[in-house]
Amino acid sequence: MLKKRDEIFFSPFRSLLDLNREMGRFMDRFGDGESMPGGFRPDVDIVEKNGQLVVTADLPGMEEKDIEVVINEGVLIVKGERTEEKEETEKGFHRRERVFGKFVRQFALPKGADAENVKAVFKKGVLEVRIPLKAVAEEKKIQIEAK
Repeated sequence: MLKKRDEIFFSPFRSLLDLNREMGRFMDRFGDGESMPGGFRPDVDIVEKNGQLVVTADLPGMEEKDIEVVINEGVLIVKGERTEEKEETEKGFHRRERVFGKFVRQFALPKGADAENVKAVFKKGVLEVRIPLKAVAEEKKIQIEAK
């Protein structure tokens, strides 16, 4: 009888990836999103450039109809579902690393985020959300007069 590939080759990096995935799920409970047990959790970059907040999410194997982008009370919400193409039989698998399922990612927006002029583009498995940033009045110290 043949042993499964995982039993033959041990990889410490695979263990680290599993730990990273579990830590991500744990952190989801504290406000940046949630994923279902064993589910898909897309990687996201957020950068401020050219007066915009740019949120980029890797969503391989998805289509725009599978994704929803919402802004609610100063929070950007990206959610969707990555579905698996069902195989007629699961026999013959040596390793299964691709992850599927529903996901929700949530990000608090900074002051000055213009929720009315948000643009979202999905191209080649990458979602890019651009949120214009308005100038925010800086704190001004008020002189107190003594009388």
